[in-house]
Amino acid sequence: MSSRSASGHPEVVEGVGGFGGVAEGAAQDEGLLVIVDGLLVVAAEVDDVAQAVQSGRFASGIVMLAVQGQGIVAVDVGGVIFAQLGRVPAHFAECVGFPHGLVEGAVEIPGVGSVLQGRGYNALIFEGPGQGSLLFQRQIPFRHDWENVITPVVDYLRSRPDVDHRGIALNGSSLGGELVIRAAAFEQRLAAVVADPAILSVWLSWQTGFPSITDLFDNGATKEQVNVAWQQEIVPHLNPIQQYNFAKRSEPYGRQFLQAARSRQIFSDLYDFGTTVMRFTVADVAHRVTAPTLVTAYDNDALVIPATGPSQQGKQVYQLLRCDKQFHQFSALDGADQHCAPMAPQTRNQVVYDWLDGHLSR
Repeated sequence: MSSRSASGHPEVVEGVGGFGGVAEGAAQDEGLLVIVDGLLVVAAEVDDVAQAVQSGRFASGIVMLAVQGQGIVAVDVGGVIFAQLGRVPAHFAECVGFPHGLVEGAVEIPGVGSVLQGRGYNALIFEGPGQGSLLFQRQIPFRHDWENVITPVVDYLRSRPDVDHRGIALNGSSLGGELVIRAAAFEQRLAAVVADPAILSVWLSWQTGFPSITDLFDNGATKEQVNVAWQQEIVPHLNPIQQYNFAKRSEPYGRQFLQAARSRQIFSDLYDFGTTVMRFTVADVAHRVTAPTLVTAYDNDALVIPATGPSQQGKQVYQLLRCDKQFHQFSALDGADQHCAPMAPQTRNQVVYDWLDGHLSR
């Protein structure tokens, strides 16, 4: 999410995974640091965060990490974690938020923060249900109604005197590309949205990649029929790599799937898994987005499929949007192919942040 400063420095909010990489007892200019629940804390900020939590502005299961400058400090109060890199500016700042996908963690924040700092942005980075420490430490799974995660974040930013209410943007990467479109369909106080890449339906990726599994749901099959076929016809024939992949891809969607993965087992209830994943779609809400939106897609994306042709997920989302919108295809010719361009982050950053620069009031 993004907000702008009176001196022209914007602020970026980014959603990521867990928290790590902070040395206990490290010094900061902001004030005395202490440890709360194993995390590094600016003591002077605890009361402010506690007051915000107690006021009911946050849904349960939101972790916030504010990124600004150098170093990391964090606050964990009432299940909400705040962290920030460097100083909180004393002036208005644009703020850009970044919800992520399945496995990213806050250990990735310093790289993101340095890029944003170079652009003059500050950042608020947060974990939501199913991400980072909320999943792996607290066993809080994904929820499809991501507006109930983003709206409390926007409420918090708008409560701060140093955030420009007109400059809050949201950038979602990986599965975050689906979550931010869903959120923006209901949370309409956003100045800009980036779906990177845009995802129409998580279940569509499963249908494209694993038709023998998703076909079990066809023709009105009952829960018992689906699960018997899964347990007797599919699971016994999975090799160890397939078993691992199914475990990792299922664990954020429910506590039972996480616990099965931790015990090195394949979950038994395919019906519950499938019906849960089916809810992660923007097909019925994308038309409600009002904020300017950048939609991206990647050549050779093995996770968001179909990745090519007229049925490509990104193109379908783009066509559904009725707001000011732009589509960008990251190309193998530029070395920016595969899911989220792992070999070309500079190319990805330039496209996304150039677009944001043009849509946030500088």
